[in-house]
Amino acid sequence: MRQIQRGTMRNLIQRWNRAVVTTAGAMALSSAVWSQEMESAEPAPVAVIPMNVDIDDAQKEAMISPEARAAREGGVAGGRPTCSGDPDNLFYPLNQGTWTLVPFFGDGATGAGPAQGPAGTEDGEANDDDSAFFNFSFLFVLYGDTYGSCYINNNGNISFGQRFSTFTSQPFPIDGFPMVAPFWADVDTRTNNGAVWYRQLDSNNDGLNDTLVVTWENVGYYFQEGELRNTFQVAISNGTNPQMGLGYNVLFSYDNMCWTTGDASGGTNGFGGTASTVGAN
Repeated sequence: MRQIQRGTMRNLIQRWNRAVVTTAGAMALSSAVWSQEMESAEPAPVAVIPMNVDIDDAQKEAMISPEARAAREGGVAGGRPTCSGDPDNLFYPLNQGTWTLVPFFGDGATGAGPAQGPAGTEDGEANDDDSAFFNFSFLFVLYGDTYGSCYINNNGNISFGQRFSTFTSQPFPIDGFPMVAPFWADVDTRTNNGAVWYRQLDSNNDGLNDTLVVTWENVGYYFQEGELRNTFQVAISNGTNPQMGLGYNVLFSYDNMCWTTGDASGGTNGFGGTASTVGAN
């Protein structure tokens, strides 16, 4: 695997829990060579839900542990973050180019929590466990299969062939669910807890788009927790993007990463339980 390095992050193949990542970084990889689980060293019991099966808000909220409920009483949902990042430090900075909010609202509520507010606004696209279908203008190859569309899923991944609403991560490989996951965990952007953006770009100036980039900007975690935020990005291409490296078609980029686990995945205050999974499946 060859890496594109930014800042001081040189290796993301590591166990990642009970730690705060505070260095900007990016890596490019062939989709055929790498996946890595990021998990808790001491996982708490978590209710098992079949993959990609929707549950309603009440069912999900019932999965929050007593410890997490007690911790929430001392916090403020959607409050001012104490740890957050700068999306302008990512490989594709949010302050360069034209970005569009991922239209979760337009596709309707496909997961446990619908988008809120007017479509086309950050509050309007805010949601929990939702997805949005997207056709891109090139062909992307993942483990030998070719795709021209994807689902951008709020929970830190993009999937192919079907949307993906599962909020508690599992280690790769998982049969039947092709996806690329820069940070698969229980993202919750309600109550002003961040936003998800996308753009296509022509990286080699041949007049044709060859890359899709999705950015999770300072996103919080379930249940509407905003004191800790994560900022990360995924880019997929047809392998002709010279910035990612010719022949490399997936890139992950990170700024500050301040939480690993949502409240319904065994987490308390953003850590513990079943932490995030990162990689390609």
